[in-house]
Amino acid sequence: MKKVMMIVGTGALMAIAPLTFTSCGKKGCTDKDAENYCSECKKDDGSCTYEGSVQFWYNQSTSQYLVNNDITGLAIYVDGELIGSYATTVYFTSAPNCSESSVVRKTKDLGKSKSASGSYVVKDSETGTTLWQGSFTYQANTCINVQLKQ
Repeated sequence: MKKVMMIVGTGALMAIAPLTFTSCGKKGCTDKDAENYCSECKKDDGSCTYEGSVQFWYNQSTSQYLVNNDITGLAIYVDGELIGSYATTVYFTSAPNCSESSVVRKTKDLGKSKSASGSYVVKDSETGTTLWQGSFTYQANTCINVQLKQ
């Protein structure tokens, strides 16, 4: 009977021991700007991955300019991909925050880089005429506001 108890006791100890000892010095991503940040990790293992966002907006003055020039809609492209559109009568009173759902926004997986270049083109959605174009830099854990101005 004592042998059975000893075997069970040793087995339980062996099952618990790895849990106790592996938490010390745990490796993972230690960069708070990373998507896969590990708050319990003590050593960085190079596994950090990042993402960044860009969003587009314009104010009442730009909206009025567009409407006065018979432009009814905008199509917004990032890196050649259509990411969304706005009716020109829709505008913001100030720069929107990055959690607003009504904003045309693109989030990019940056992989292991903390930044990446991007480009945008904004077109009249009816005629395809380019109204704005430019470039920007995605930054890890950051949402960039691009204001479209008349």
